[in-house]
Amino acid sequence: MQNIKSILFLGGGELGMPAIDWAKQLGFHVIVSDKKADAPGKAKADLTLSFDATNVRGITTWALQNNVKYNIRLCHCGSDFGLLTAAIVSDALGLLHSPIEAVLGSLDKALMKQRWLDKINCPRSAVIQKPDEARKFAVNFGWPIIIKPTAASGSQGVGLAKESFEIEAAFNQASNYARDGKVIVEQYIRGTHHDVNGIFWQGKFFPAGIGDRFFTQLPYFVPHHGYFPSQLALAVWQTLYNLLEQGARAIGITHGPVKADCVIRDNECYVYEITNRFHGDIFTVRTMGFLGEFNPLRQFFKWVSADMSNAEYKIYSAEKVGAWKTIFNPAELLGLKSAAVEGVFVKNNEQKNSIVKNNDEIAGLAWAYGASREQTDKILNIDKNYETI
Repeated sequence: MQNIKSILFLGGGELGMPAIDWAKQLGFHVIVSDKKADAPGKAKADLTLSFDATNVRGITTWALQNNVKYNIRLCHCGSDFGLLTAAIVSDALGLLHSPIEAVLGSLDKALMKQRWLDKINCPRSAVIQKPDEARKFAVNFGWPIIIKPTAASGSQGVGLAKESFEIEAAFNQASNYARDGKVIVEQYIRGTHHDVNGIFWQGKFFPAGIGDRFFTQLPYFVPHHGYFPSQLALAVWQTLYNLLEQGARAIGITHGPVKADCVIRDNECYVYEITNRFHGDIFTVRTMGFLGEFNPLRQFFKWVSADMSNAEYKIYSAEKVGAWKTIFNPAELLGLKSAAVEGVFVKNNEQKNSIVKNNDEIAGLAWAYGASREQTDKILNIDKNYETI
C-alpha cells in the first residue's frame, strides 16, 4: 500500500454511487462506512466499516488507529447527519476543514441566524418554546409564518401557519422532529427557490452551480422537482453566489463544499440556510452528473488528491439540462420505464401515508438529461399542476 491515499465516505447509499466512482478514477483508496450491511457503496469500496455516520467516537478512534496505514486525505459526508463526525475526524487527523463551531453553526438554524444578524439578507426568525410565541411573532412580522425544528433536514417537521388556529398543529409537528428540543418560527417569503453550490479552497470561494427547485402544495414543504442549470439571469447568479459566500463566512465556514437554500421575491434575494456540504446527491451527483469531470464534487476530490494550492474551476457546459423529480407513490414508478430516464431510486415500495409530509415518506426519486426542460418534463412525467411556494 505504498503511496496510498484514501477517502473515508460516511454513508454508502445508492444515490451517491457516482461519487465513489469519481474517487476511484482519481486514484483514491475508497473506505465506506455504513451501518447497513447491504449498503450499495460497500460493494464498490476497497474497505468497509459498519459505523453509523453519527458514531463520532467509533469512527474517529478507527481513523486515528488506521491513518498511518490508509493515509486518509478526506472524510466525506453528503448529508447533514454525518457532517459533525466528518469535521471531528478531520480535526483529529490534522486535515483541512472548517472549524467545528462553524459546522455546528451550519447545522443549527438558531445559531446560524444569530451569526447572520444584521449581516445577511435572510427572513426574520426566533426560537420559541410554545405556540403563543409564534402568534406574537406573526403579529410583529406578518402572516403566514414557517415553524420548524432548529436542527433537522429533508423538510422534516416543517410547516406553515396562515392563521392563528394552524399554529398549534405546526408547532407540535416541529417539536416531534426537534432532536435538540428547539423550534424556530420564521418569516415566510413567497418566491422562486434556488439551490446554490460553492467550494472554499485555500481561503478562496469558487462558485459551483445553481439549480431551480419547486415544492409541493402547502402546508408541507416537500421538494417536487428541480433543474440544473438555473434559468436565472447571470447577474442574479452572481448575487446568489455573493450571498452564499458572505453567509458562509459569517458562520465561520472556511473550507470545503458549501450550499445555500435561497428564495427570490420581487427581485430581492434571501437565504434561508447554509450548510458545509453540497446539495444532496439527487441534485449534485445525479442531476449534475452529465457534467462529468466538471461536476463540483469530482473537482473537489481532484483538488484534495493533488494538494492543489492554485485551484482552477470550470463550472459546466450548458449543452444539456438535468432534471429530477420526487416519486410520491409507487404507482408513479410504472410511468418511468423509458430508456431516456437516466435513473430511478426506489426508497419505499409501499405507500405509508396518503399525504407526504417530508423526504422520509417519499416513494423515491428519478432523474434525466435532455436538450431542454420541456424534454426532461416529458421523460420524467413531471406534472406542474400544483401550487408552488
